[in-house]
Amino acid sequence: FHDTGANDRLASHVGHDTFHRNLFLLLCGCMFRYVLGQHDIIAFHHIMDTCSFKSLIEYFGYRLIGSIYINYPLGIDTFFIVDKQIVGGNVNQHVCIIRTKENLVPSFICSFLLSNYGQRQIDSFQAGGNRQGLNFEQIKSIKITIPSKDEQIKIAKLLRAIDERIATQNKIIDKLQSLIKGVAQNVARNNKPNIRLSECLECSSSTLQESDVCKNGTYPVYGANGIVGYLDNYNTEKEAVYIIKDGSGVGTVSYVTGKCSATGTLNTLQAKEGYSLQYLYYMLKVFNFEPYKTGMAIPHIYFKDYGKAKIFCPSYTEQLKYARLLSAIDNKLSAEQSILTDLSLQKQYLLRQMFI
Repeated sequence: FHDTGANDRLASHVGHDTFHRNLFLLLCGCMFRYVLGQHDIIAFHHIMDTCSFKSLIEYFGYRLIGSIYINYPLGIDTFFIVDKQIVGGNVNQHVCIIRTKENLVPSFICSFLLSNYGQRQIDSFQAGGNRQGLNFEQIKSIKITIPSKDEQIKIAKLLRAIDERIATQNKIIDKLQSLIKGVAQNVARNNKPNIRLSECLECSSSTLQESDVCKNGTYPVYGANGIVGYLDNYNTEKEAVYIIKDGSGVGTVSYVTGKCSATGTLNTLQAKEGYSLQYLYYMLKVFNFEPYKTGMAIPHIYFKDYGKAKIFCPSYTEQLKYARLLSAIDNKLSAEQSILTDLSLQKQYLLRQMFI
């Protein structure tokens, strides 16, 4: 690496050398305008707060490319490459800048730092404290493997191809999710509400706690974030809609089939005779629960309140048609999400095998 200066020399360095660098490894914090160059690598030195993260996403959006996807909270193990669309960005005073020599390919180094070998070195520098961070001496001490430049390019191209495929897969998933929401909203908004939720649904609750479930068992137990454990007995036999009744995810619904149970943070909704539970599930996905939320610190919803609201419910035959249509899209969505998982696992495997 070329040493282009530590944090306190960043501003003066950038002014003289903005258009002549091959790679910037940017560490720490928030980004502003007028410094970033093409093929820069950005690495977050400190965990970002919510405000900084939102500002970053609003500015860069989906124009970010590189070796990983951004997840909150952003940590020091987060890296991505700046493309020509966002050249001209800036960084704050918490940033170190590193430039590679000619024998190093920027995207290869980015992948190396994201590998288990690179991450173990970064993790070894974190010796307690409330806030993770790196200093310039630690960065310079990172040991790297340097194959031939041709091999670096091949590795970088392979990983970049997988990244591009993952990005495409995410777009496919986003479009399918939007399609499901759009169809359901179109049905709900373009037809006059004609029945109360309490007339077509029954609601029940559970006293089961997560501490009551086991790691192994015959039947799954669902909580606010999906399956939380297993039991050898069950409360739901065929199908059910689980709805989060309190907390940050209040109003979120999920459709389950088969023998299972739910914890106390969920209410169980069952369809009355003559109604399709799957159709009602899709209507609840686009239902506005805001007017029915109570509580300041921890929001709650109660069936006795939102059960009075009306929704559009056509004949049973029409309900089944809508349910089959939306279910088919949902099945396609699940298949595409499985492909995304496989691609992510493939990339993780390659990172482990390429950098030992």
